[in-house]
Amino acid sequence: MSDQLHLSTSEMARKSPDHADDEIDIGRLLTILFAGKWWITGCLAVVIGLAIVYLWITPQTYTADALLQIQATDSSPLSQMSAQAGGGLGTGAVSLLGLSQSTARSEIPIITSREVLGKTVHDLNLSTDAHPVYLPVVGGTFSDKSAKVDVGRFDVPEALFNEPFRLTVAGDQTYRLSGPDGEHFLDGRIGQAASGKTADGQNVELFVRSTSITSQASVAFTLTKKAWLTQVQSLRKQLRVEEVESGSGVLNLSLDGQDPEKTARIVNSVAEDYLAQNVEARSEQAAQSLEFLKGQLPRLKGKVTVAESKLAEYQESNQPVDLTAQSQALLTQVSSLEDKRSQLQLKVAELSQQYTSEYPPVQAARDQLAQLRRQSRDLQKNIDKLPNSQKQMLGLQRDVAVNTQLYTALLNRSQELQVAKAGTIANVRIVDRAVVPIKAVAPRPLLVLLVSIVLGLMLGIGIVLVRALSRHGVSDPHEIESNTGLSVYAVVPFSNWLGRATRRATRSSLPAPILARDKEDSLAAEALRSLRTSLYFARMEARSNVVIMTGPSPGVGKSFVSMNLGYLLSQVDQRVVVVDADMRRGRIREYVAPSDHNRLGLSELLAGTAEIDAVIQRVPDTELDVITAGAAPSNPSELLMRSGFKSAMDALRARYDLVIVDAPPVLAVTDAAVISAVVSDPLTFMVLKSGQHPMEEVNQAMERLTRQHGRISGFILNGYEAKKARAVYGQAQYQYSYSNAS
Repeated sequence: MSDQLHLSTSEMARKSPDHADDEIDIGRLLTILFAGKWWITGCLAVVIGLAIVYLWITPQTYTADALLQIQATDSSPLSQMSAQAGGGLGTGAVSLLGLSQSTARSEIPIITSREVLGKTVHDLNLSTDAHPVYLPVVGGTFSDKSAKVDVGRFDVPEALFNEPFRLTVAGDQTYRLSGPDGEHFLDGRIGQAASGKTADGQNVELFVRSTSITSQASVAFTLTKKAWLTQVQSLRKQLRVEEVESGSGVLNLSLDGQDPEKTARIVNSVAEDYLAQNVEARSEQAAQSLEFLKGQLPRLKGKVTVAESKLAEYQESNQPVDLTAQSQALLTQVSSLEDKRSQLQLKVAELSQQYTSEYPPVQAARDQLAQLRRQSRDLQKNIDKLPNSQKQMLGLQRDVAVNTQLYTALLNRSQELQVAKAGTIANVRIVDRAVVPIKAVAPRPLLVLLVSIVLGLMLGIGIVLVRALSRHGVSDPHEIESNTGLSVYAVVPFSNWLGRATRRATRSSLPAPILARDKEDSLAAEALRSLRTSLYFARMEARSNVVIMTGPSPGVGKSFVSMNLGYLLSQVDQRVVVVDADMRRGRIREYVAPSDHNRLGLSELLAGTAEIDAVIQRVPDTELDVITAGAAPSNPSELLMRSGFKSAMDALRARYDLVIVDAPPVLAVTDAAVISAVVSDPLTFMVLKSGQHPMEEVNQAMERLTRQHGRISGFILNGYEAKKARAVYGQAQYQYSYSNAS
């Protein structure tokens, strides 16, 4: 039986990012999303949870609505009777003036006026807000929503408006009112008015009509008195009044509220108050017109009497005069024209009592009067051509006819207005009254949950894609090879065990674990063994037994690779020493004596204060030797450039089969370039941490090292995670598996 490690690479993973940018790889996208499934699931769960909390704490909202029909003014029976009589100032006068009938849209400001809404606020006592005492934070979520109290009147001093009072209602139908500061104001009984006084002697009155509390336990309510005008303005903002269809004359009144019964009651009250206001306004208008006509009737009656007297006197004093057909026609035309003119003059006088001269109907009436005057002058020219006797007779008969017709019309109109005042009929009809809504309109659970699912998925997918796009670090060995032209000698998987074991060792002040020794069956250990094999073939072509391990930046795992590779080589009868040349932040000492910071190391050897045998240490339970960094010097680069470092390296090369130098990072300091220049023809490996270095950083590290007489033999990709590779490249670049063969 033998264990064999198989390293397989997917052909799809060979496509470089440059080619992947040219087209959308659906498979890669789906794999990235699958790799981030926990992010997506987490976001979805959080958003759905927030939606459930929202549905739980948000009170239900109900909508109540009513329909009103605004009828045309001339559609009332009284106006039709006046029009059929032919002498009224109703339809005929309106038509004569060219007045347009009021539309439903013009009634909307009246419905939302303070006169209408204010009466509703007063009648329903909407300026008093009473609700059960809510729990902190959650509000009314866990409060008793069935507990209600109907407050008919609540009067407090204006200084206490908007202050929260506490009304405690007991099961025996009694209650107690406390002030904002907890002071006791009054006690009362349901259905009876109660009064009390504030600390400064001002009156407080309360009348509770009814309550839904039947148990013996007391229930507390928060009682707030608001200003009447404030509530009117609030109701105006909440009430929606819209015409159902343009020109239909039908208005829809709708209101949202948390109490369905109260909401329907408010809408019906607004509709009824508007209807009452309409009746009152029409009755008042009829009364004003009647008062005006009563002042005109005596004067017109006197004119009729005078005209009849003059006609009688003329007939007694002169021979009878028979009017010709032409004269009779002229008399008819003149009478009709004068009748219209007189009616217009009266209408202008009536309108002038309510409106200014700029009012369009008044201006239209005056334009009509000017036109009638011109027609009258034209007729007068024809009358002037008649004989004097006929002309005088025609004038007298015209005065009698015109005054009689006008007096009769005003008398009929006066009688009609008296009837209208006694029983005014509104031009508004309530088609549908508001009913108590059964189903809440908001929040809508199904819609909220669907939206939360969509938002959760979008948020999760967005986070996964942003994370994938924000990972500029290279994780694909083929990308490294294609961009640098150098080989990746090993891909070392990330080990969760190593992280846990290192933390335990640090807490216990024990040497750091060597993964290849302490977890030899792990995938990372097998990858390191493959690195040992690759290094074996690389050394066959090399002229030096020195291996330099460096990296672009700190934290890439140079010391980890150096120690594990050194251990594996020492297991195959190789004499190996690991030299910690990072005298600034060396970590090799953690593998031998983590708590001994005074142990001699490379810095003492180069400074001449210690011999080479004094700085070499044996790693416990291994055949591996190490030289730690020693005490941190102030000039590590200068120490490396001295001849002592070359002499030390020559001595180590002669004593050991392989010398592994753990060098500082290339981009941080110049030490790696100095070491590479001092040692002749070393094998230099750049350790990269998967997903941490952008390709630009790798190229910059290569350029800096080669510019300073260094040469890179290849790369080692450390800390490779298949999940992160899938999240960036759409799939794992390498998959590790074991197979047993006999």
